[in-house]
Amino acid sequence: MSFRPVQQLHVGRTLSTGETVAVGTLAQNRRGVFFQYHPAYLARFKHFSPFTVQDTAELQVAPKRPHDGLHGVFADSLPDGWGLLLQDRVFRQHGILPAQVTAMDRLAFVGQRGMGALTFSPASDLPCAEQQMDLATLGLQAQALFDGQTDEVLAALVAAGSSGGARPKAQLFFPDSDPFQCATQPGPGDEAWLVKFTSQNLALGHEEGVCEAVYL
Repeated sequence: MSFRPVQQLHVGRTLSTGETVAVGTLAQNRRGVFFQYHPAYLARFKHFSPFTVQDTAELQVAPKRPHDGLHGVFADSLPDGWGLLLQDRVFRQHGILPAQVTAMDRLAFVGQRGMGALTFSPASDLPCAEQQMDLATLGLQAQALFDGQTDEVLAALVAAGSSGGARPKAQLFFPDSDPFQCATQPGPGDEAWLVKFTSQNLALGHEEGVCEAVYL
């Protein structure tokens, strides 16, 4: 498929009330990534990142390091090792080399599916279906992918896999009626869980989850 890097993203913020408000705009060119607050957002909320983003509606360029050319507050919406692995596999499945992909492209891939309050639009048009899935099937596919046994990625795993960390995991929603059937988007009355999958190739093998439970 033909690939053009994202040039502009609109940043939204979901409030605790469920309301989504426009924060500002991200744009990139050869000089780097720039952010500009919407004046209405500053008037209502003030700025939300006092260390790297100033309280002004002027254009603000992101530092080159340490966040791949993004302002830190937006880089925090990107996944860590596991989520980046899923993204790279999806890009490759569509003929896109990860080296072609910018941090802005990865934010577009996150779109409205990140764990935090920030959203990014327009979202990437790469397939990332939100669907119901059997938990065992999802876990086995995550394990096979983590262990290098397959390069194919289930769309449901990608839709659920943008959380942080290097270990395989998924953000899933479970109905009370069936603890083994899950979905990547919440339904009425569903419970939200962050499910971590194990692998025999982890330092503690399949006992890693037990060890983490003891830590908790």
